[in-house]
Amino acid sequence: MQSDFNWLLQEILAHWFIRVLGIAGGAALPALLALRKSRWAAPIAYGLFGLVLTSVFFFTLDMRNALVKTASASAATAATAINTDNIEANVRAWLDTFNFGVAKLNEDPQTHFVLAVTTKAGRKLSVKRTKALDQHLAVTWTWVPPVELQQRLDRMPTSSSNKLASDLRIEMARYRTAYANLRAPLKSVYLERIIPITPTLTEDTFINTVNEVELASILALETVARAVGSN
Repeated sequence: MQSDFNWLLQEILAHWFIRVLGIAGGAALPALLALRKSRWAAPIAYGLFGLVLTSVFFFTLDMRNALVKTASASAATAATAINTDNIEANVRAWLDTFNFGVAKLNEDPQTHFVLAVTTKAGRKLSVKRTKALDQHLAVTWTWVPPVELQQRLDRMPTSSSNKLASDLRIEMARYRTAYANLRAPLKSVYLERIIPITPTLTEDTFINTVNEVELASILALETVARAVGSN
Protein backbone atom coordinates (compact mmCIF):
# COMPACT_ATOMS: atom_id res chain seq x y z
CA MET A 1 0.00 0.00 0.00
CA GLN A 2 2.83 2.43 0.87
CA SER A 3 4.54 1.98 -2.50
CA ASP A 4 1.24 2.48 -4.38
CA PHE A 5 0.54 5.66 -2.44
CA ASN A 6 4.07 6.97 -3.04
CA TRP A 7 3.64 6.44 -6.77
CA LEU A 8 0.33 8.30 -6.82
CA LEU A 9 1.72 11.08 -4.68
CA GLN A 10 4.65 11.58 -7.05
CA GLU A 11 2.31 11.71 -10.02
CA ILE A 12 0.04 14.27 -8.34
CA LEU A 13 2.96 16.45 -7.20
CA ALA A 14 4.50 16.42 -10.68
CA HIS A 15 1.13 17.43 -12.14
CA TRP A 16 0.65 20.26 -9.67
CA PHE A 17 4.24 21.48 -9.82
CA ILE A 18 3.56 22.86 -13.31
CA ARG A 19 0.44 24.63 -12.06
CA VAL A 20 2.29 26.14 -9.10
CA LEU A 21 4.95 27.49 -11.43
CA GLY A 22 2.23 29.06 -13.55
CA ILE A 23 0.58 30.65 -10.51
CA ALA A 24 3.92 31.93 -9.25
CA GLY A 25 4.64 33.45 -12.62
CA GLY A 26 1.19 35.03 -12.69
CA ALA A 27 1.69 36.44 -9.19
CA ALA A 28 4.61 38.49 -10.47
CA LEU A 29 2.32 40.33 -12.88
CA PRO A 30 0.19 42.29 -10.35
CA ALA A 31 3.36 43.11 -8.41
CA LEU A 32 4.88 44.57 -11.54
CA LEU A 33 1.70 46.45 -12.35
CA ALA A 34 1.50 47.78 -8.77
CA LEU A 35 5.01 49.15 -9.07
CA ARG A 36 3.87 50.98 -12.19
CA LYS A 37 0.67 52.10 -10.38
CA SER A 38 -1.56 50.43 -12.96
CA ARG A 39 -5.33 50.30 -12.29
CA TRP A 40 -5.25 46.62 -13.35
CA ALA A 41 -3.06 45.55 -10.45
CA ALA A 42 -5.88 45.03 -7.88
CA PRO A 43 -8.31 43.09 -10.16
CA ILE A 44 -5.52 40.81 -11.35
CA ALA A 45 -4.38 40.22 -7.77
CA TYR A 46 -7.92 39.27 -6.71
CA GLY A 47 -8.20 36.97 -9.73
CA LEU A 48 -4.95 35.25 -8.88
CA PHE A 49 -6.05 34.88 -5.25
CA GLY A 50 -9.21 33.12 -6.44
CA LEU A 51 -7.12 30.93 -8.71
CA VAL A 52 -4.92 29.92 -5.78
CA LEU A 53 -7.95 29.01 -3.65
CA THR A 54 -9.43 26.99 -6.52
CA SER A 55 -6.11 25.20 -7.05
CA VAL A 56 -5.84 24.33 -3.36
CA PHE A 57 -9.37 22.91 -3.48
CA PHE A 58 -8.65 20.71 -6.49
CA PHE A 59 -5.28 19.65 -5.07
CA THR A 60 -7.04 18.49 -1.90
CA LEU A 61 -9.61 16.66 -4.00
CA ASP A 62 -6.85 14.91 -5.99
CA MET A 63 -5.14 13.81 -2.79
CA ARG A 64 -8.42 12.43 -1.41
CA ASN A 65 -9.07 10.47 -4.62
CA ALA A 66 -5.53 9.09 -4.52
CA LEU A 67 -6.04 7.86 -0.96
CA VAL A 68 -9.37 6.26 -1.87
CA LYS A 69 -7.87 4.48 -4.90
CA THR A 70 -4.91 3.23 -2.88
CA ALA A 71 -7.13 1.96 -0.08
CA SER A 72 -9.45 0.21 -2.57
CA ALA A 73 -6.53 -1.44 -4.36
CA SER A 74 -5.05 -2.62 -1.08
CA ALA A 75 -8.39 -4.02 0.06
CA ALA A 76 -8.81 -5.88 -3.24
CA THR A 77 -5.31 -7.32 -2.97
CA ALA A 78 -5.91 -8.44 0.60
CA ALA A 79 -9.20 -10.07 -0.40
CA THR A 80 -7.58 -12.13 -3.19
CA ALA A 81 -4.30 -12.97 -1.42
CA ILE A 82 -3.82 -16.65 -0.61
CA ASN A 83 -3.99 -17.54 3.08
CA THR A 84 -4.93 -20.47 5.29
CA ASP A 85 -8.56 -19.35 5.40
CA ASN A 86 -9.15 -19.49 1.64
CA ILE A 87 -6.57 -22.04 0.49
CA GLU A 88 -9.01 -24.96 0.24
CA ALA A 89 -11.46 -22.99 -1.88
CA ASN A 90 -8.65 -21.79 -4.15
CA VAL A 91 -7.21 -25.29 -4.53
CA ARG A 92 -10.63 -26.61 -5.55
CA ALA A 93 -11.06 -23.78 -8.07
CA TRP A 94 -7.60 -24.35 -9.58
CA LEU A 95 -8.20 -28.08 -9.94
CA ASP A 96 -11.62 -27.46 -11.51
CA THR A 97 -10.10 -25.02 -13.99
CA PHE A 98 -7.74 -27.74 -15.27
CA ASN A 99 -10.43 -30.43 -15.26
CA PHE A 100 -9.02 -32.60 -12.48
CA GLY A 101 -11.47 -34.81 -10.64
CA VAL A 102 -11.87 -33.61 -7.05
CA ALA A 103 -13.59 -35.18 -4.06
CA LYS A 104 -13.28 -34.29 -0.40
CA LEU A 105 -12.36 -37.27 1.76
CA ASN A 106 -13.72 -37.94 5.23
CA GLU A 107 -12.43 -35.60 7.88
CA ASP A 108 -9.15 -36.71 9.43
CA PRO A 109 -8.44 -35.29 12.91
CA GLN A 110 -4.81 -34.81 11.86
CA THR A 111 -5.68 -32.64 8.86
CA HIS A 112 -7.58 -29.48 8.02
CA PHE A 113 -8.70 -31.03 4.73
CA VAL A 114 -7.84 -33.84 2.32
CA LEU A 115 -8.87 -33.77 -1.34
CA ALA A 116 -8.77 -36.83 -3.57
CA VAL A 117 -7.53 -35.75 -7.00
CA THR A 118 -7.90 -37.73 -10.22
CA THR A 119 -5.63 -36.64 -13.06
CA LYS A 120 -6.62 -36.70 -16.71
CA ALA A 121 -4.66 -39.96 -17.05
CA GLY A 122 -6.70 -41.47 -14.22
CA ARG A 123 -3.93 -41.39 -11.61
CA LYS A 124 -5.04 -40.92 -8.00
CA LEU A 125 -3.30 -38.20 -6.00
CA SER A 126 -4.24 -36.28 -2.90
CA VAL A 127 -3.88 -32.70 -1.73
CA LYS A 128 -3.95 -32.09 2.00
CA ARG A 129 -3.21 -29.53 4.66
CA THR A 130 -2.14 -31.21 7.86
CA LYS A 131 -2.21 -29.75 11.35
CA ALA A 132 1.44 -30.68 11.79
CA LEU A 133 2.38 -28.54 8.75
CA ASP A 134 -0.31 -25.93 9.14
CA GLN A 135 1.25 -23.41 6.75
CA HIS A 136 1.85 -25.88 3.90
CA LEU A 137 0.05 -27.98 1.32
CA ALA A 138 1.13 -31.54 0.58
CA VAL A 139 0.54 -33.10 -2.85
CA THR A 140 0.95 -36.86 -2.47
CA TRP A 141 0.72 -40.18 -4.27
CA THR A 142 0.39 -43.55 -2.55
CA TRP A 143 0.67 -46.85 -4.38
CA VAL A 144 0.19 -50.40 -3.16
CA PRO A 145 1.09 -53.13 -5.68
CA PRO A 146 -1.76 -55.36 -6.89
CA VAL A 147 -1.76 -58.86 -5.39
CA GLU A 148 -0.19 -60.57 -8.40
CA LEU A 149 2.56 -57.96 -8.72
CA GLN A 150 3.22 -58.10 -4.99
CA GLN A 151 3.75 -61.84 -5.25
CA ARG A 152 6.32 -61.31 -7.99
CA LEU A 153 8.05 -58.62 -5.92
CA ASP A 154 8.19 -60.99 -2.94
CA ARG A 155 9.80 -63.71 -5.09
CA MET A 156 12.59 -61.45 -6.32
CA PRO A 157 16.12 -62.31 -5.11
CA THR A 158 17.26 -60.21 -2.19
CA SER A 159 19.91 -58.48 -4.29
CA SER A 160 17.35 -57.54 -6.97
CA SER A 161 14.85 -56.37 -4.35
CA ASN A 162 17.50 -54.20 -2.70
CA LYS A 163 18.54 -52.78 -6.07
CA LEU A 164 14.92 -51.88 -6.90
CA ALA A 165 14.51 -49.98 -3.63
CA SER A 166 17.83 -48.22 -4.21
CA ASP A 167 16.91 -47.31 -7.80
CA LEU A 168 13.61 -45.85 -6.63
CA ARG A 169 15.32 -43.74 -3.97
CA ILE A 170 17.89 -42.48 -6.48
CA GLU A 171 15.24 -41.60 -9.10
CA MET A 172 13.09 -39.72 -6.58
CA ALA A 173 16.12 -37.85 -5.26
CA ARG A 174 16.99 -36.82 -8.81
CA TYR A 175 13.42 -35.68 -9.31
CA ARG A 176 13.51 -33.83 -5.96
CA THR A 177 10.46 -35.63 -4.65
CA ALA A 178 10.14 -36.73 -1.03
CA TYR A 179 9.37 -40.42 -0.49
CA ALA A 180 8.62 -43.04 2.12
CA ASN A 181 8.51 -46.86 2.27
CA LEU A 182 11.13 -47.32 -0.44
CA ARG A 183 12.82 -50.31 1.11
CA ALA A 184 13.13 -54.01 0.28
CA PRO A 185 10.98 -55.93 -0.04
CA LEU A 186 8.80 -53.26 -1.65
CA LYS A 187 5.26 -53.18 -0.21
CA SER A 188 4.14 -49.65 -1.09
CA VAL A 189 5.37 -46.30 -2.41
CA TYR A 190 4.59 -42.86 -0.99
CA LEU A 191 5.64 -39.68 -2.82
CA GLU A 192 5.17 -36.09 -1.68
CA ARG A 193 5.79 -32.49 -2.69
CA ILE A 194 5.30 -29.65 -0.17
CA ILE A 195 4.06 -26.14 -1.09
CA PRO A 196 4.19 -23.22 1.38
CA ILE A 197 0.89 -21.36 1.77
CA THR A 198 1.86 -17.74 1.13
CA PRO A 199 0.09 -14.70 -0.37
CA THR A 200 2.21 -15.18 -3.51
CA LEU A 201 1.14 -18.78 -4.14
CA THR A 202 -0.31 -18.98 -7.64
CA GLU A 203 -2.45 -21.36 -9.65
CA ASP A 204 0.52 -22.01 -11.92
CA THR A 205 2.81 -23.07 -9.06
CA PHE A 206 0.17 -25.36 -7.57
CA ILE A 207 -0.82 -27.07 -10.84
CA ASN A 208 2.83 -27.55 -11.80
CA THR A 209 3.42 -29.30 -8.47
CA VAL A 210 0.45 -31.60 -9.05
CA ASN A 211 1.78 -32.45 -12.52
CA GLU A 212 5.28 -33.08 -11.13
CA VAL A 213 3.95 -35.53 -8.54
CA GLU A 214 2.06 -37.35 -11.28
CA LEU A 215 5.24 -37.55 -13.39
CA ALA A 216 7.18 -38.81 -10.36
CA SER A 217 4.58 -41.56 -9.89
CA ILE A 218 5.00 -42.61 -13.53
CA LEU A 219 8.77 -42.72 -13.05
CA ALA A 220 8.34 -44.89 -9.96
CA LEU A 221 6.01 -47.33 -11.72
CA GLU A 222 8.35 -47.60 -14.72
CA THR A 223 11.25 -48.33 -12.40
CA VAL A 224 9.27 -51.11 -10.73
CA ALA A 225 8.15 -52.53 -14.09
CA ARG A 226 11.75 -52.70 -15.39
CA ALA A 227 12.94 -54.43 -12.23
CA VAL A 228 10.16 -57.03 -12.27
CA GLY A 229 10.56 -57.62 -16.02
CA SER A 230 14.25 -58.42 -15.65
CA ASN A 231 13.65 -61.07 -12.95
